[in-house]
Amino acid sequence: MMELANFPSFRSLAMIRERLLLPLTLPSALRDFFRHRIEPEKVKDELKRGMESRADRFLHLARTEIYDRPSSPYLRLLRFAGCDYSDLVAAVKRDGLEPTLSELARNGVYLTDAEFKGKKDIVRSGLSFRCSLEDFEPAIKPRGFLMHSSGTTGPITLSFNSLPWVAKQSLVTILFCQAHELLDCSHALFDSFSTGSHGLFHFLSLSKAGICPERRFAPDPPEGVLARAHHRLTASEVALAGRWFGAGFPFLECVSSDQFGTIIEWADRHHRNGRRTCIRVVASTAARLARIAWQEGTSLEGLTFIVSGEPMTVGKQRVIERTGAKFAVMYGFTPGSIFVGFGCARRRHIDEMHVDEHNLAVIEHPNAITAAGQTVRPLLISTLDPSERYLRLNTENGDYAKLERRACGCPLGEVGMTQLIHHVGSHEKFTSEGLNYDFSSLFNFVEEMLPREFGGGIGDYQILEEEDDEGRTYLTLLAHPQVGALDEGSLRSRFVEELAKTSKGTARLWQSRETVRVRRDVPLGSMRGKVLPMRRATGNHRA
Repeated sequence: MMELANFPSFRSLAMIRERLLLPLTLPSALRDFFRHRIEPEKVKDELKRGMESRADRFLHLARTEIYDRPSSPYLRLLRFAGCDYSDLVAAVKRDGLEPTLSELARNGVYLTDAEFKGKKDIVRSGLSFRCSLEDFEPAIKPRGFLMHSSGTTGPITLSFNSLPWVAKQSLVTILFCQAHELLDCSHALFDSFSTGSHGLFHFLSLSKAGICPERRFAPDPPEGVLARAHHRLTASEVALAGRWFGAGFPFLECVSSDQFGTIIEWADRHHRNGRRTCIRVVASTAARLARIAWQEGTSLEGLTFIVSGEPMTVGKQRVIERTGAKFAVMYGFTPGSIFVGFGCARRRHIDEMHVDEHNLAVIEHPNAITAAGQTVRPLLISTLDPSERYLRLNTENGDYAKLERRACGCPLGEVGMTQLIHHVGSHEKFTSEGLNYDFSSLFNFVEEMLPREFGGGIGDYQILEEEDDEGRTYLTLLAHPQVGALDEGSLRSRFVEELAKTSKGTARLWQSRETVRVRRDVPLGSMRGKVLPMRRATGNHRA
């Protein structure tokens, strides 16, 4: 029987047909993707031209995909704000793109993450309606991949990712690699088994620019015969298309957590031969690889990790850099294949990145919210090209960050992308038994304080939110068996003490409720291999 649970809900026969035909249409989509090669020496000039046309491209997109489509949810919000197309044109020409978007947000033209995904009604004064992701698809749907979400903070979901949009962002990806002197490296990838993973898109960009990636590693495949068959088939299609139409492409290699030495050996072999290497990976996996190398006495000099998927912390930085390795950061999100930030080569902050202003407009919401006792302004994202799978106009993604403008002098800034983003965090909170706690503030506790006080290192502890069959929610602190002997009572008390700091003086409540516990178990990794300090699970199922 087919495991339909591994696939999105089917809303219509057209959606079923589209999903079933994906493997059949993918080869021609990949051929079209590789047809126009990227010439690295011309990337700067192309991006400069694109930066000059940002406002015009936004207005064209607004006219064709919003004002000319009566069913658009954005049109209802714009009409609610009293903004017709001529008003929008006048505002953009007069004030600029980002100031116009900020003014629209003040007047109710924005969507929260839950509203955008159809999880709650869009409610403004005198206006209420609900939409779904399909309502934001462009008139001409781009072709691409089916992608799993990482399952970091909730159930794994699937979405489509557009190859034409990846082609648009490939220009920025290649300039990012130039800025960090990575184009002449040997490249490897450790990412999700999913054929639509963000890491895979990075490899496609390299091959499109004439660079042949060497190795593609992935964690164990997902459960379900249908899901495995789908991803193996499309992984083979991608590899063959990359070899036929691109500069080359590796086949998928499954590597479990106890086989990470294979990846380290690959980097070490190149280092001994005088060749620099680059591994595209999520940040926690980079730290785990570096930690294993350190324990084995293997230098990672000459290796650069390109990291994304989770916050880059000082703890991870220390573990990575003590091996001699370097790192460069990226920041993206789903649904869709949107990368917002590409690491600055002259960063002032650990996660400072250039906003991809060539393809996006990013602002802070003019209305602040309170999250975990601090005031933040959610990020609002707008797309500037119809090739993305979902059109975005001032849509939240659940994150906040600090935005600023400065001339850094690195190649990304030289093309006009002078908006930088750093200190990216989530303003969403977990809740257990009616008590809110801020998971982002517990990162340092899990990654640094617990290893320092009880032993072990990054990746050995994890806070897991679980729900039993009776609907009771528990917070479980997982401690890896390899840490050794532990006083579990002291560990639990320390956990409760830290929780109380994040939930404003509720230590007695946390202590009295049997909702906080400690378990010796291996921390859970996501499909992309992430071992985040905090995860959400349901029952006995790994998210």
